[in-house]
Amino acid sequence: MSAESSWKSIGTSRKQVNGKLQELASKSEDKTLLVDFASKILYHGVPREERDKYWDDGIHFTPDGYDVIGVMVFEALKPFL
Repeated sequence: MSAESSWKSIGTSRKQVNGKLQELASKSEDKTLLVDFASKILYHGVPREERDKYWDDGIHFTPDGYDVIGVMVFEALKPFL
């Protein structure tokens, strides 16, 4: 399997998992809060500089990426505080 096909496979898996998480959150009414990182911190289709700023190895984030996640989580929780 080539590196490109491996990344496509990972991307497909990510989309499937994210879709299932969205489905679960929507079915659980007010019991689950979904913070959709996948739609906000893109890996594919962004300039290399942006990708390198937020992604360490394609799975884990850089410190800047985790800062973005922290802001996203805070913004999602703020209405409940």
